[in-house]
This record gives sequence, structure tokens and C-alpha cells, in this order.
Amino acid sequence: VQIAYPFNLDNTPMTQPVAHGEHASGAAPPPRKSLDHLARTRSPPPVLTNGATSIRAMSSHYVETIIERAVEEQGLVAKLDPQVLVAATDSALPVARALRQYLRYKAGIAAAGGAPLHDYVILNAQLEVYDEDANPYLAHLHGTSPGGAASLAGKRVLVVDKADATRVSLAKFIASLKEQVAAAHASAGAGGAGAGAWGGDPVLGVFVLHNKQVTKAADLPADITDAGRYFYGEAMQGDVQIAYPFNLDNTPMTQPVAHGEHASGAAPPPRKSLDHLARTRSPPPVLTNGATSIRAMSSHYVETIIERAVEEQGLVAKLDPQVLVAATDSALPVARALRQYLRYKAGIAAAGGAPLHDYVILNAQLEVYDEDANPYLAHLHGTSPGGAASLAGKRVLVVDKADATRVSLAKFIASLKEQVAAAHASAGAGGAGAGAWGGDPVLGVFVLHNKQVTKAADLPADITDAGRYFYGEAMQGDVQIAYPF
Repeated sequence: VQIAYPFNLDNTPMTQPVAHGEHASGAAPPPRKSLDHLARTRSPPPVLTNGATSIRAMSSHYVETIIERAVEEQGLVAKLDPQVLVAATDSALPVARALRQYLRYKAGIAAAGGAPLHDYVILNAQLEVYDEDANPYLAHLHGTSPGGAASLAGKRVLVVDKADATRVSLAKFIASLKEQVAAAHASAGAGGAGAGAWGGDPVLGVFVLHNKQVTKAADLPADITDAGRYFYGEAMQGDVQIAYPFNLDNTPMTQPVAHGEHASGAAPPPRKSLDHLARTRSPPPVLTNGATSIRAMSSHYVETIIERAVEEQGLVAKLDPQVLVAATDSALPVARALRQYLRYKAGIAAAGGAPLHDYVILNAQLEVYDEDANPYLAHLHGTSPGGAASLAGKRVLVVDKADATRVSLAKFIASLKEQVAAAHASAGAGGAGAGAWGGDPVLGVFVLHNKQVTKAADLPADITDAGRYFYGEAMQGDVQIAYPF
């Protein structure tokens, strides 16, 4: 049985929502190639059951696929070629980001690798500019950038939402949008706050990720439907719930952007989620797909168990790591999430100033992983200092997703110790690593899930005896885990 994982480390806007001006300098867009490209499929994920409830858990790959397919097969660019995307709700902002990423990619091609045809501004439901560069955590910037209905004059505008069910909310939003535009037009004509040459009413379109196949209780305006400017990712049975792989808050799973928020000595962002009430310390239910038991982790829940482990198991008191080493590429999102919370704690400890450490992340090859320099690749091949010698005298936390039989994790730590010993010997012998040796690193381990199965290997005593083995939660060995990153 092949396994389709719901994450990838590449240019997928679901897990890498970082546009961050990759076109601003006129550079070509990143290549549209996934690290596990062959695993991508146009087939919908299976319907899972939780009691009487039917659920389809969307992977980030699949969401990206249906967005790209809709743009291409429904002629979104030919029919509208939007300049502005308006998210009808806060929860639609990740969809707008993903759609913008693909539109920027297409525009980069059309512009022969130069500047894009448009910048694809995103406005939130209050028509304020949403800018994840300026503030990746909040949907509401409250007028820090030009916005409002007047900014839509003469523009081609795409209203974006996650799902279109009864259509009542979507129709109300568009009606309100049209009213605000009309008021801005009247203000411009009357010499009011929006006075000036009116650029013309905006041309509107709609994009929804899922068109629920239920009776619609409202209609969209004829200027949208008659012109064929209603676009959707896929049709969906009305009685099936959808578990999306993203959320909009300061969750490193979907917002892996540290981007120097502490570099200037500023306090860390507030630990407040836009859908904070949905966060829970209770584990998600076990779903069934035939004879297989699955627990689908939300990014909220993953963040919760990381924070709980740090606090309740005394990770900072027992180790206070300076370096995080991801034992595998798939452990990098866990390391990012852990670093984000450690940076938050360090920012508090430093009374809102610079953090106590920068929490460098190394990949399994001990190369520096830097999502600022390259958010898409795990391997930078020596572009930044790394290697075993860089661990000398440091407090190092090895990070992995799951600890099952423990064989792979034990082998990785043994290899890490061998590399450190070789670097120590090289320093003492005047080799490439020559110089004062800072001392052997102090090691610890963090795994998101400690599988409750018989362990076939042991971790070094210097880790376990000192209580430096930390885990997010214990998990039954026969339950599969669907991670949200």
C-alpha cells in the first residue's frame, strides 16, 4: 500500500504561503516542481467516517492541484485576469494566497520571466490590504495600506471563498461589496473623501474552492454568472464535511515565516489565533478508512501539543536548546513549529527584546536550513556555516516526527555523535576544523509522537538519564497519523 502524505517541502502555498516578493526583482518564479511530484494526483481523497459524519480530509497537494486545474480548465485568466483578490472571510485568505501564488507563476511565464503582469493585491473582508510580508499573523491591518472600495475602481476583482453551499453568505457579501463601491463612486462624484476621477466600476468574478451540491437559497449577480466569471475548484456532495489543510493564524505549520520578527528586538507576535476558540487540548477523533484507523492532526492541535510539551516537560529548563537538528526532511516542519514557540518564550524572557538564542535549524546533513533564504528547499549545500563542528559546545535538540521502533532515530543520533567525534579529532589534530574545541554538544530529543510499540533500539544514556527525551504525545502504535504539514 502506497502512502499519500499531506505535506511536502516545496513551493506549495498551503504550507509555504510565502510570496515575499519573489517576483519583485524581476526574477523568474520558482520552478513548479514538487519533491514528490509523481505522487500528486487529480483524484479526490477518500471519504472517511467519524460515526455518522462523512469527512474528506484535503491534502495541501490536492488543494493546490484543484486550484491549478480550475485556473487552466475554466479559463480564469482569459475571462477575468484579476488584479485584486478579495477574501470574503478570514478563512478564505489561505485560498486567496494559494490562488495568487499560481497566478503569479502564470504571470511570470507570460512576462517571460520578468516582473509579473499584476501584483495580485489581496484584500480582506473589510477591504483592508492583507500583507503577509508586513504581518504574517493578522488578517486585519486596519488601514495601514491603501484599501477600501475606492481602490477597486476600474479593477478586475475576484471574490474568493472556501465553499459555496446555500450561497446566502456569498451573495450577501457581494451585494455589500457592490453597495460600498456605489458609495465610493457617489463620494468621488460629489467631491467627498474619495473625490477624483472615478476609474469605473470594478469587473467582478467569484472563485470558491468547493461548490457544494445543495439547493442554493440565493443567486449571484447576473453580471458575474452571465459572463461565466463563476469559478470553482471542484463540486462536492453537500453532506460531506471538508477538513482543510490550512488555517490563518500564527501557526508555524501554515505560517513557517520567522523572517526576523525578533531581529530588531521587537516583541514576539501575540499568541492569539483568529479562530482561537477552535483550539483544543483534546486529541482529534480516530477516523476509519476501511480497516485502517487514522488520526488527522489539525495544525492547531499540533501547535497545542508542542506548546504543552515544552511547558509541562520542562524542555527549556532541562536543555534550553540553541540548535535544532531535523533527523529527516519531514521533521523540518516540526522543528520550525518548535522554534517558533521557543522564540516566543525567549522573547518573553528577554522582556520583549532580542531572543536569548536564534535557534538555528540544521537538516539531517547538518546544513543550515533557512526558510528566509530559501523557503522551498531543505538542502542548501553549504551556503551557510554548518557541519558537526558548528555543534561544539552547543545545546542541541534532535527533532523527529515520530518515534516508533526507535531504530532510525537511534542510528541518526549515533551517526551524529560519530561526526562530532570526528570534528573534535580534526580540531585537535590541526585539520580542517582546527581551533579551540568548544566542548562536546549536550544532546536532547524531541518527537511529536511517541508510538507505544516495542522499541528495538535504545537512545544514549546521556540523553535519557538526564531527562532530555521530550515528546508531544503518546500514540497507539496501530493508529496512522495524517499530519497537516
